Amino acid sequence: MKNHSWYVQQFSYFVWSETTNMVSEKIFETALNRLIQSNTPLFQQLIEELSTGQINLIKAIVEQEKQLSSKVNIAQYNLGTSANVTKNKEVLLGKDLIHKTEKGYELLDPVFEIWFLQTFLNKKVNI
Repeated sequence: MKNHSWYVQQFSYFVWSETTNMVSEKIFETALNRLIQSNTPLFQQLIEELSTGQINLIKAIVEQEKQLSSKVNIAQYNLGTSANVTKNKEVLLGKDLIHKTEKGYELLDPVFEIWFLQTFLNKKVNI
């Protein structure tokens, strides 16, 4: 949960509510799925407010691409032009969806990132 207290509390509650004697990996998976499901309406609303270019930029970011404006990444993720990448980064920064780190950009919301990976990239996230 990357130290997000709200998600730590939610996740802990879901784990606790599933546990009788001992926590298992299955309980962790169930709790994570419940956490994602409970936040899905918010995530869907966030996505509906974004353009295709912004969603594609998020795809590149969650795939941990460093050179977002490179010709390869622009073509691979259908990002338009380097000017579009710059504009869309600013929009996503302004919406507090991403932030810049020393390694590049990353999503601010760890559960949104898991949901996005599962929903848009069909990737299973291991806990």
